[in-house]
Amino acid sequence: MLAAFSLFLGLLLFEGTQHDTILEPAPIDTPQPVVKDVEGKVALFIGDSHTANHSFGWQKQVCKRTGMILKNTAVSGKATLWMVETALYTIQGNVGMVFVYGGANDMYGNIPVKDALDNLAAIARMCAGRRVPCYILTGFDPYECVSINNPQYKLKYQNMQLALLEKGIPGATIINTRVVSRQDCADGLCHMTLTGHTKVADAVIKTCKFKTIN
Repeated sequence: MLAAFSLFLGLLLFEGTQHDTILEPAPIDTPQPVVKDVEGKVALFIGDSHTANHSFGWQKQVCKRTGMILKNTAVSGKATLWMVETALYTIQGNVGMVFVYGGANDMYGNIPVKDALDNLAAIARMCAGRRVPCYILTGFDPYECVSINNPQYKLKYQNMQLALLEKGIPGATIINTRVVSRQDCADGLCHMTLTGHTKVADAVIKTCKFKTIN
């Protein structure tokens, strides 16, 4: 009886092994980078002289490489309060996104860091109210790029940039453009050469994850 049971058990085990299959590990999907196709969207640029280069400025390069439609309101010498006023009547219609590059002139003058940040925050709120993405650039590293002897300006501008990077602005994406070197500056206040503008354009496209067409 015991022998018969052992034989029966052995047949069951044998039959089970005939139906066992080796499971291959499931393939691991490699996450693909999220790329935003912005071709045809209207990009509004608000800024000062660092965005007012109409020949090879970073804003022109970004639009050319992504297919966005350029709308540039930047004017040399302007501060962030002027940019708030400009935003009031330009963030409208078919504007698809807004880029703000400001603060250098504020920090060179007597405007407190907090006031400049509050002005940038006001622009971000306007964008949020109109459901338009807002991107704020930090600007260049003043200690790396500025050669004029104005330590107060360098300190204030750096403090403003660090506040943007560490605390951010509600409703805005901060783009770290402290990628420019002294060799990319055409003067003591770092009005950029072609290489500087190209580095800023690269930083914008990379941070925003924009799809390029050129």
